[in-house]
Amino acid sequence: MRHPRLLRGVADEGLAGHTPLTVTTIQDLESALAATRRTEIAMTWGALAPGLGAVAAPVRGPQNAVVAALELSIEDLRDVPRARACVLVAARALSRELAARPAALPAGAGADWRADPTSPAPVWEGPEATA
Repeated sequence: MRHPRLLRGVADEGLAGHTPLTVTTIQDLESALAATRRTEIAMTWGALAPGLGAVAAPVRGPQNAVVAALELSIEDLRDVPRARACVLVAARALSRELAARPAALPAGAGADWRADPTSPAPVWEGPEATA
């Protein structure tokens, strides 16, 4: 478990079950996160709504820190292999660009910086943003 405090917070809040396929236990969440770390890809099908899925991959910034993720929603299970390949290629290309151009990230960006995944705009959170 890499972030025990975060997982405790999730456990305290609970995991809402949208469908029978939604991850609703901390044990299942830890298992899914471990698989995602191993494979560098996250996939889900039917967890939010029946017949809908998603494939996501991390985008890395300076010092190889994960600063964002790219996600592609899919409506057909047959699209998973193609979606997986597209997301991986795009995330790795963006990661290479960020590694080559660290100035593209906000000043002071590094391992402590994260993009806000709930925002449609590129809003960044960092140590001084939360202090």
